[in-house]
Amino acid sequence: MVENIFESSMSGMLVLMMADRIAETLRERYRDTFRANGEDAVTLAAASEFVAGGIVRLFEKWWVRGHSVESKVELITVAETMVARVLRP
Repeated sequence: MVENIFESSMSGMLVLMMADRIAETLRERYRDTFRANGEDAVTLAAASEFVAGGIVRLFEKWWVRGHSVESKVELITVAETMVARVLRP
């Protein structure tokens, strides 16, 4: 399925849809934290979009490089670190 997405003539749109869904999930997950720390919804939205784009790009690079099980752990670690640094005040 992933290969079909990346090889499709519609891949740009499909990748954007994946990023949108990731950003939406991040906004839902961190909404209360941002409110509690006095951060506004615009900051949360921008940060979520930024991180989502990074996660999608990391995933694309991982997939193209052969998507090995060993490098999957590194992918997850880097993505978690990005989320922590950008979305946890």
